[in-house]
Amino acid sequence: MQKLGWAKSGGPSLPRGFLKVKKALFQLPAEERTLEVALANTRLWTKSSKGKHLKVGEISDLQDCLQSYFKLEDPREQEVEAIRCMIEADLPGEGSLLSTLRSRLDRLDIEPGPGRQFSMVMYKRGGALTPEYLDDVWQHLSLCALLLARGKYKAEVVKSKVLYLSDEPKILCQHDFTPEDLRAAIELVQVTRDEILEAAETSEGFGAQESDFCFKGCSFRSKCPIFVPQAEKPPTPEVYIDR
Repeated sequence: MQKLGWAKSGGPSLPRGFLKVKKALFQLPAEERTLEVALANTRLWTKSSKGKHLKVGEISDLQDCLQSYFKLEDPREQEVEAIRCMIEADLPGEGSLLSTLRSRLDRLDIEPGPGRQFSMVMYKRGGALTPEYLDDVWQHLSLCALLLARGKYKAEVVKSKVLYLSDEPKILCQHDFTPEDLRAAIELVQVTRDEILEAAETSEGFGAQESDFCFKGCSFRSKCPIFVPQAEKPPTPEVYIDR
């Protein structure tokens, strides 16, 4: 079964506050979006709602990542639609069945030119550039391109760029999606959905499984059968039982 959704690098994630700094930077007039301004305001822009600041080591790591970013792109030239945005679309299935798919984008830019043209920008950091990793990145981009074309943005042209913010920064991927790419993406969604439905019918439901996103601070841990065996399994919605 092929994977859809978040690409996992196995390497270090983006520093805390990176996207907050990028959001604040893009709210400035274009001529003020410089590396010097970003570095000078890192501490201020990453202050939490409770007034807490990042630690010295975290700020240093964040500023190193910002310097890598500025080697690849000049934010004064970008027209940004949204930072860290959620995109979604309803895709038709068998009969009247609809699949609502969602994903997040690090950044969505408006591209110059006629019609509704957008560019997806993703930031990656660290990790080995294995074929499996690159395949995950491509599938995530394909899914997001499909959601932009079929969702509220009604994108007519979708471009993409993946910035690899390591010690030796580079543009990892740059691609203009074609109608053939989008058809392949929706075929992958349909195959994945069919395999999920087949698995559900075969196993008469899904057992609880620990996810990569499980963490100690999860507020549902006390009710989860994985961590509390005697926990009561939540009822399955009737719509899924019928299906």
